[in-house]
Amino acid sequence: EPNFAYISPATLAELLTVRAAHPQAQLVAGCTDVGLWVTKQHRQFAQVLDVTRVTELCRIDEAPDHTAIGAAVRLEDAFAALVRRRPQLQTFATRFAGLPVRNAGTLGGNVANGSPIGDSMPLLIALRAQVVLASVRGERAMALEDLYTGYRQNVMAADELLVRIVVPRPSAHEQLRAYKISKRFDDDISAVCLVLNLDIAGGTVQRASIGAGGVAATPARA
Repeated sequence: EPNFAYISPATLAELLTVRAAHPQAQLVAGCTDVGLWVTKQHRQFAQVLDVTRVTELCRIDEAPDHTAIGAAVRLEDAFAALVRRRPQLQTFATRFAGLPVRNAGTLGGNVANGSPIGDSMPLLIALRAQVVLASVRGERAMALEDLYTGYRQNVMAADELLVRIVVPRPSAHEQLRAYKISKRFDDDISAVCLVLNLDIAGGTVQRASIGAGGVAATPARA
């Protein structure tokens, strides 16, 4: 293990220990992005740390007040969990990339990657999601929009990993709309993405959460 080229831990404790010892290792999950760095940019990685076998990261936990989605849960399964509580997201979910990508890529990978045109982040920001970061030192949680500091840059320390995304349950007065503009309708990346989440009671907006993609260097909360 001291000179590993590829390692695939089975538990979160093991993953965090390896990450602390090898902060320079390239993390991989579905490889829908890192794979392109290798095939298109001919980049090479001396050490690859695969998170997809970590049991704790592959779980979806449904609680009365939230849904906790492990970072290594496939996008298809993660969106299915979100759609169960918010059926109006079905169309938006099916427009995320294409079916092969949704069955390979992970929600945690999309969020940690931090592309300003990644489609899950505007949605999760509008849903007031929190991300949980973990290291051998412990865990910390923050609002998703607070994760990013610049273009594909985030607040994670060298030994930290994104381990889960926590999405609150819908409120009684939630009005949710998700919009995606792209050159093709199917299997395409966003030019602009906008998700509006308004609590409307008695004709008055009680609370508003608006997530936008493709408008700044990072996914943004309006």
